[in-house]
Amino acid sequence: MTDQDRRNSDRRKEGRDRLLTETEAAKLAGVSLNTIRYWRQTGTLPSVKVGKHPRVWLSVFLGVFQKPTGTSPMETPKAAGKIDGAGDIRRSA
Repeated sequence: MTDQDRRNSDRRKEGRDRLLTETEAAKLAGVSLNTIRYWRQTGTLPSVKVGKHPRVWLSVFLGVFQKPTGTSPMETPKAAGKIDGAGDIRRSA
């Protein structure tokens, strides 16, 4: 067992981590269920199977969103520089 596995195991025992359904993950990400399924199939969003049902650890899900910009398909418009600080969308020329 690696150190990372031990840390994950500790969080799960303490109730700080849980498994998300695809539907819950889609709602949290603000994307469609098909997008979550695509991300799972391509390995962008690691998942585990519980019986027949795919699940995503909450900590893993949040970690995907914290990757540096430009490497994640879930990059927000603000991170991509398309929304200014006031929340206004800048138009491309």
